Amino acid sequence: ALRYARVVCDPSTGLSRGTAFVRFESSASAQAALAAARAGSGARMLGHPLTVSSAVERGDAVKAAADKREAARQERVKPEGDRRGLHLARHGLVLPGEEGAEALSLAELRKREAAWAQKKEKLA
Repeated sequence: ALRYARVVCDPSTGLSRGTAFVRFESSASAQAALAAARAGSGARMLGHPLTVSSAVERGDAVKAAADKREAARQERVKPEGDRRGLHLARHGLVLPGEEGAEALSLAELRKREAAWAQKKEKLA
């Protein structure tokens, strides 16, 4: 059962920042809600996909953000022998079966697959 939901608003405009916090009566209810949000095509509101995660302590969030930045920095490092920066061709690519693909329509996925195939052909 849900205890409350709080939408985070910008203090100067009073408009939503696009995030919210919810509190459940029990840990079991929270875990069930997380599992339901991750199942199938994920949680959606008014047709828009929602990112759902459990809250963490501020210190853990800061560490996770630093780890994410470091991983992104490592990803940007050119592989040895890559003089043309071909590793960048895959940057931002989302194909079926990959993380984030469930949020895209079938038509969008097909369009991305065709563009990727065309890009690979040109770079070969």
